[in-house]
Amino acid sequence: AVVPQNSIERSWNVMCLVIGLFVSALLISQLSAKMVRVQTINHDRLHQMDLLSRFLLEQGVPRVLAQRIRRQVRERAQNTKPLTLQDVPPLALLPTTLRQELSCSIFARSLLRHSVFYLWSVTEDALVEDISARAIDLEAYSKHDDIFVPLAEAEKIFFLRVGILTYRREIFQLVDGDDPHHLSITMTEDIMTAPAGNWEWSKDPGSIRVLPNAWMSMVALWCRWTHVGTLQALDNCELVAFNVKNMTEVLTRYPQLFKINKAYAQAYSLLLLDGEHAGNVDLDIPAPHVLMAMGNEERIGFSTSLLDSFGGPQQPSVDRYYPIRRTNIPLAEKERLAEELESGKSVVTLGADCQLLRSVLLCVLNIVNKSGEVLVKVATTKKGALVPDVVLPGSKLREQESAREAAERIINTELPQVEGSLVFECNIDEMQIQKSKNFSMRTAYFKTKFYISVETAEDESDDAGSDVTPAALRVARTMSAATNSQPGMPGRGLGARSFTS
Repeated sequence: AVVPQNSIERSWNVMCLVIGLFVSALLISQLSAKMVRVQTINHDRLHQMDLLSRFLLEQGVPRVLAQRIRRQVRERAQNTKPLTLQDVPPLALLPTTLRQELSCSIFARSLLRHSVFYLWSVTEDALVEDISARAIDLEAYSKHDDIFVPLAEAEKIFFLRVGILTYRREIFQLVDGDDPHHLSITMTEDIMTAPAGNWEWSKDPGSIRVLPNAWMSMVALWCRWTHVGTLQALDNCELVAFNVKNMTEVLTRYPQLFKINKAYAQAYSLLLLDGEHAGNVDLDIPAPHVLMAMGNEERIGFSTSLLDSFGGPQQPSVDRYYPIRRTNIPLAEKERLAEELESGKSVVTLGADCQLLRSVLLCVLNIVNKSGEVLVKVATTKKGALVPDVVLPGSKLREQESAREAAERIINTELPQVEGSLVFECNIDEMQIQKSKNFSMRTAYFKTKFYISVETAEDESDDAGSDVTPAALRVARTMSAATNSQPGMPGRGLGARSFTS
């Protein structure tokens, strides 16, 4: 056996024994504490599940439904959501100034990603910190949680930072001769507008997948609104929530923003009644569409202010919190772009990359007869000669002109005579971003394509001889006039418009 031979070895032996005693005691105590904690958590979870089972049994809930409820509760209990400010109690101990600084560092970058909020901030630099501290909060949702549901009043604006959501419009107002204000529940992709922006069609027909950096429920800021669809989380999501009531209280202290806000709200409200945005009225109407619907003075002022802010005077809050470094636009290019803005050919907003984005709105007609033949333009005149140019009929949108009005203008003024009537079936929005030939910034082409069928008198007589009522035929063929109307409001969509030559 090995034993200490002198005092030094004995002292070292005693010290090792003492250290070993403390270490073993510490490990055992830590292990015991963790086991007790796990037992406590499991006990609480089991107690909650026992209470749930007892409640379901006492209330006579069917077995199949009770199993679904218990499964959902177990899944959500095991799921970990992102933390919010309310989940961290020590943050309440911070002084007001430090808490406001923390709010700005968390929320200001999200606030400055929207063209409207960015314009507010470059106009009033203090507004960034004011709104971030008083009107914005973090919200976390687990898989299958509902962010909003139909008929719920819109009280918040949402910005998706992390995760994926799915949106499905469920309430449509179908206009009928007997009951013009009848509301029905329907879910179909045919009468919904295809998304443009941080959205994409889901595999589930009629649903839209909402991707990170997308805005939702922007309508809540511009008018009183009741949601007409369901927004649900597909996985764990983190959203920045803007309390509209608190935002309006903050905005009352900045009266110089009233004029531009009024013009934007009026244009936004008009587009809500337009069938072109039926699929995403609960999400957000792209800023270029809203700007084109605004008056000439307000639209030019909006785009010019954004243009001048890139390379113009410094704004301390914007410069500090803007997500990326803003690209400086050369003076000569600004002057050329300003001339284009005044002519109404384009608008300037913020792109998804937080840089300036030149936007052009287009209207294209896809006219097909009963035989499947498509009407196209085959040539154009240049310097007195015909040059091959095979394209669908189309045009840029003019000032305060919707895509529907542009379609009617093209049909009435540019198309040749068509035998029969043209019936609008549906429309699809597409967005394509390209590098501009004349400007250093990128250009987004928002194209609304209308699908139109040509019906002759023979086709209409066949419909009259069928067993289906004319009203049913009208609903089956065309986009309902109120597919994007607010519940209880009469619609103003395309419907079945006939253009006879």
